[in-house]
Amino acid sequence: GAILDATEKSAEERGRGTYDADDSPDEDAWHRVVVGAGVAGVCCAEELARLRPSDRVTLVAADDALKAVTNVERVTRNLETFDVQNRPHSALAYPNLAVVRGVVEACDPGASTLVVRPFINSTIQSNATETIAYDQLCVCVGAEPRRALDPCDRSADPHGVYDEVAVAVRDTESVEDLRERLGDANTVLLVGDGGIAMELVHALCWDDEEG
Repeated sequence: GAILDATEKSAEERGRGTYDADDSPDEDAWHRVVVGAGVAGVCCAEELARLRPSDRVTLVAADDALKAVTNVERVTRNLETFDVQNRPHSALAYPNLAVVRGVVEACDPGASTLVVRPFINSTIQSNATETIAYDQLCVCVGAEPRRALDPCDRSADPHGVYDEVAVAVRDTESVEDLRERLGDANTVLLVGDGGIAMELVHALCWDDEEG
């Protein structure tokens, strides 16, 4: 993720939003905006809200569900295991943390603003945008996985076969998709023993019914 600060400007120049328990102005309060509602984005927003209770935190999410980390267990000094679950926006318990559902269309670092196209009733608005001013911006949208074929180059796969037989594994949903596709397979060859590979082995071999 990336973090941008607007520390060189005064509160008046940035148009800071403020928050405290009594809803009274606080000249030292910051508006911290987090883009991305995956594991990194949700954890970032919750930690900012917890550590800076007098600041206002806004989480910009494109989906109607958030990725939540649960059942955290320490295995070794540097290794932890945890589960990832989908939660509704209302599950965020911090009073200084709000969720804006929408897609970021533009960012102006000089003015410290984001332009967001919002969702209303699960439909993205084509003629409406919202400008959000920030004091600190945290971008937690992850990365696009590399694919063997360029999905934008239709000449490389004119019959659309690649999307039928290939899955780009990058999150829990794509692992579940691959697990369903391989449900009837007797043998699976896996090359590599990194973190994603081990998660994939667990998802392919674990039987929920048998535990």
